[in-house]
Amino acid sequence: MAPDTAFIQEKSYLVPLPEVLPPIYEHYQRLVDCQGYVNLETNRYSAPETLIGKTIDVYKYPEEVRFFYKHREIAIHPRLSGKRYERCRLPGHHSQTHKKQTHQAASKTEAELRGHCDLLDQYVSGLKKHVRGSGHRQLNRLLNLKRMYPKEAFLCAVKKAAHYGLYDLNRLESLIIKSVAGDYFNLEEEAL
Repeated sequence: MAPDTAFIQEKSYLVPLPEVLPPIYEHYQRLVDCQGYVNLETNRYSAPETLIGKTIDVYKYPEEVRFFYKHREIAIHPRLSGKRYERCRLPGHHSQTHKKQTHQAASKTEAELRGHCDLLDQYVSGLKKHVRGSGHRQLNRLLNLKRMYPKEAFLCAVKKAAHYGLYDLNRLESLIIKSVAGDYFNLEEEAL
């Protein structure tokens, strides 16, 4: 069909464009982490600590980031465009009590890890130097690895990781799995 003919047929269905264009944004749903932040494009934006563990709606505009919870606006942040691994915290989002609780939880986890083995104590100290903040999440993950895997395999992997300055806990877990692979997993290929 020719464009002129199509226009004649569709003309009665066409509506005029609005005089003002609606704002351009991208919508995301994000979980407020245990420290009271929302991650967006490697940057972290604060949310009220009462929303920790809850999913909120995040609207990313060219100049700002808006948070909504149950259709109610809870925060407007300036957008950290062109930056990586930055943090934007609005006044009133985090109380001193929350900061103290997070720090106390990290201290408790660290106390459970320390004091059993010099090698592990050194690794915990190195891990804390390579993370931001209190390192609560990483210390918890390290403690879970210690509890989950056999002691010999865990310490062997920690020794190897410390030797190479490796503080990525995913890679540490890979080292542990390689160490226990023959004892706990049947990795022999079946004959075809």
